[in-house]
Amino acid sequence: MVEKKQTRSTSTSTPLGPKPYRKCKIDGECEREQGILELFKEGTPVEYIEGDGDNTLIARLKSNQNINMKKRFDRNHVVKNVGKHLFQLQASKKVRLSKVVINHIQKCLKYAFAKNQGNKEDLEQNLRAIIPHQFGDHSFCFPKFCGYKRDQSVKYLHRSLPYKGPIKDETGQLREELDKVFAPVIGNAEQYSDLGSSQQCEHANREVSLRAPKSLHYGITLRSLGLPSAGEASLQQ
Repeated sequence: MVEKKQTRSTSTSTPLGPKPYRKCKIDGECEREQGILELFKEGTPVEYIEGDGDNTLIARLKSNQNINMKKRFDRNHVVKNVGKHLFQLQASKKVRLSKVVINHIQKCLKYAFAKNQGNKEDLEQNLRAIIPHQFGDHSFCFPKFCGYKRDQSVKYLHRSLPYKGPIKDETGQLREELDKVFAPVIGNAEQYSDLGSSQQCEHANREVSLRAPKSLHYGITLRSLGLPSAGEASLQQ
């Protein structure tokens, strides 16, 4: 989970000493509550928190500090969470579901989120159409998102699906299971119409961890104290 603030960019300390680069965000590994309080003391109030579905930090801030903040879901977390449920469905052996199909559904979900930010109604309609579309059912589709609806005189190809055709499901069980996975996603369309992204924060953490990996940290030395600063310097260039 990461926290966004308005304008200023500050850093938070790590066990290694120097402070990692962070622009408008607080590293998910740091003490988030303390970081937010520091920002408030600086005169830079936090507008909202980006992250997964965990509301522990928001509840703790409200209870301990009497601070009320808004929650914004992280786009990557939402897509990965749907993918997690799809792979669990694949592992259950209830239905035949290939990795190619899972990746394609995730790609469609990313596209729906990207094209409908700020528009709850269109996002909900687009989400409802994703699963039926894969089976050749275009009754929920709109021309804006569906090539079949734009020109029905031309044979429509599902370019990212096996054999470039709709998914075959004689029993209807696969579609039923996929509908179950997408039901909560459609139900949260209003929240998902305003998603955030922790990509910049994760990139910064990655750059620092390449120079000072936690898995290889066995003690503090003068060299180790300078490694996070080296990562920060590379990001500032």
